[in-house]
Amino acid sequence: MAGWTLALLIPTVMNATPKLSYAEAYQKSVETNKPLVILIGADWCVACDTFKQNTIAELKRDGALDGVVYTTVDLDKENDIASKLMRGDKVPQLLVFHRSPAGWQKQHMVGLSTQAAVRAALKTATEGQLQQQKLLRPPLEKME
Repeated sequence: MAGWTLALLIPTVMNATPKLSYAEAYQKSVETNKPLVILIGADWCVACDTFKQNTIAELKRDGALDGVVYTTVDLDKENDIASKLMRGDKVPQLLVFHRSPAGWQKQHMVGLSTQAAVRAALKTATEGQLQQQKLLRPPLEKME
């Protein structure tokens, strides 16, 4: 019986990473020059839970979120932040920010987005961020 219980707890413990607040995630994104991914949802939202448990969980499992800073914003508990980030009033909403030569770029998805759509947004963001990193590198000094 103990082995069965432990088998159920191990995946939960392994996936239990501390949640970054929006401010912490933003700061980490700036410091690491990684794209910022924000999922806005609510505890009462069945679609939000489905999106987290299926799409986001799968992306975490296969490493698709490794190159980004990911956080969640609860519509009810963090309404001041959520209202500034949201487009309309439907949840879930997934926002993917990355820096480009023109400044911060945003991809905004409302509702249950497909895993393919989220992967495409992540790819665009990480490729855009890599391009920005190349532009930010200092030029080589002229050799005499």
